[in-house]
Amino acid sequence: AEVPPTVSTPVVVPPPAGTPPPTVPTPAVPVSGGSVVRTGLMLAVPAVIAVFM
Repeated sequence: AEVPPTVSTPVVVPPPAGTPPPTVPTPAVPVSGGSVVRTGLMLAVPAVIAVFM
């Protein structure tokens, strides 16, 4: 009974953790350059996900 909750917990954590970082840089950086933001997010998001995985 303790195993299922433990498995579902890590699965739920990665999405929320990865969501805030992309949301913060997106509004702040677009002013400087949208292309740079997208490139940074494309590299940052997978990196963040890989860390949690």
